[in-house]
Amino acid sequence: MASLTPISGRKALRLTSRGADDLKNASARAGHWIGLLPVPLALWSRDRRTAIFNQPLRRLLGFKEAAFNVGLRWMARVVAADRDRVNAEWERLAAGQTPSVCVYRFLPRKRDAAIWLRETAFLLDSQGPVCTHYAVASEAAGIDGEAARLQELFAGFTHEIANTLQMIGAEVELARLDGSLPEVSAQRMAGGLKHLRHLIGDIAEYVAPKSGAPVRSEDPATAIAEVMKASEAELAGQGIRLHFALHDRLPKLRLGGEFRNALRRLIDFSRVLLQRGGELTIGARMREMDARRHLELSIINAAPTSLPIKESEVFRPYLKVNQQSVGLSLTLARHILRRHCATVEFRKERENCAVFSVLIEVPAGDG
Repeated sequence: MASLTPISGRKALRLTSRGADDLKNASARAGHWIGLLPVPLALWSRDRRTAIFNQPLRRLLGFKEAAFNVGLRWMARVVAADRDRVNAEWERLAAGQTPSVCVYRFLPRKRDAAIWLRETAFLLDSQGPVCTHYAVASEAAGIDGEAARLQELFAGFTHEIANTLQMIGAEVELARLDGSLPEVSAQRMAGGLKHLRHLIGDIAEYVAPKSGAPVRSEDPATAIAEVMKASEAELAGQGIRLHFALHDRLPKLRLGGEFRNALRRLIDFSRVLLQRGGELTIGARMREMDARRHLELSIINAAPTSLPIKESEVFRPYLKVNQQSVGLSLTLARHILRRHCATVEFRKERENCAVFSVLIEVPAGDG
């Protein structure tokens, strides 16, 4: 368990507080926008003694902001060895050096061990409070963990690039020796170039996610139908029959292009998995879990023969299925869904049937 020691006697934050009233006024001016976004966010007063959290951050920390507003101080939950660094970053921010990024350990409520938080903070305006975004351990994993993950991803990326260029080079050499470019060679080269484009696009999106257009509340069934329609022709050409099963009336949710991107990636993986054809069924229903409502999407892959995939490997970067590399597609899909406060799991129900299960929490009061 990470050690937590009292902060009395340690260096105090030397910041000017504008108080709870200014924080409330700033929140009103912002139209309570942090409550509408599906990522962990907070508005803090300059002295970090008063805060407004959104629901994803409350779930992440196990605390409501009232706990910090009436006595419990944020720094008391930061591991002692990291407090000076957190204080220094906050002071830099108050001096106008924005945005500020700090990675440190924090002890959530009812947890025996601290988690890594990556806190990205910026001033809402020149006189107002501080807005902060938090990435959790499963994505940030501390400075060393993030660096190791990126190193692993780039090693796989360069290996994939080298293999693809080698294949294209071999086809070019054959064409030079034959004095012509056979159709099969041209198709292989075109496929290799397309794969290179996908590899570069995926690694760029992982390192610097696109901000995208503002999201709006919409019927999830409409978003699902749009993605299915865009994939229908390609799936049919491979002998895959596509079905949609809507089991319940769905509430409107704030989805946008990122959700469609994640769903498209899951369907693309199914296309690779069902190389010999089969049936792909997307089901949507409502579920009650831990006194909260969730939208559950089931993407069911049913093949005529056994599926060449292990449950434990499906989200591994640069996985090969049926001799095809899926790059970072599923890794990105999982990251995108996490930003929507959603989870995705994969399981094999039978040798020839596998299911992606996506759970999206429905905010209280929606639908």
